[in-house]
Amino acid sequence: QGAFITFLFGLHSNTHRVVAWLFLHLLSDPRAFLRVRREIDHAIDVEFGDLETLLSAPPTRLGVSSFPLLESAIMETLRLWLAAVTVRDVLEDTEFLSGDLRAPLVAHAGDMVMGNSSAVNMSDDFFEDPDTFQVDRFVGCSATKEEDGRSRTVPLGIFGTGTHVVRVPGT
Repeated sequence: QGAFITFLFGLHSNTHRVVAWLFLHLLSDPRAFLRVRREIDHAIDVEFGDLETLLSAPPTRLGVSSFPLLESAIMETLRLWLAAVTVRDVLEDTEFLSGDLRAPLVAHAGDMVMGNSSAVNMSDDFFEDPDTFQVDRFVGCSATKEEDGRSRTVPLGIFGTGTHVVRVPGT
């Protein structure tokens, strides 16, 4: 019971934090707020017909296909404000090279390693102007190379299957 309550506390505290930051970003940028609002109003009017239909829609009808800008805003908030914890088991002995160390770091099979996903999410190598909230950063984005050789990638997710707590079949 204690573990379950702890899980629920963590889930809800992180959810509240993301929602608070999303609203703070949108309220501090009236143009971004209006763009997201227009997208939602358009989806209600055209795709769903009314608010009641939207609220009763299955999760598979929500997301990038119906709300690409809102989905991007949420992913951008996650990128900025939640540190992804990516703990993995080492399957075979591996050396990690570092420019700061005289000798490589060695992880042996059976060890556990944790990646610094915040360093990736806040890196100029992966995201242009990474310290700035950009509402449309992830609209139509995939992990491909741009013309200038930079990678446009989705942020490292905080959950096991990317941006979702539980993977939905077909996603």
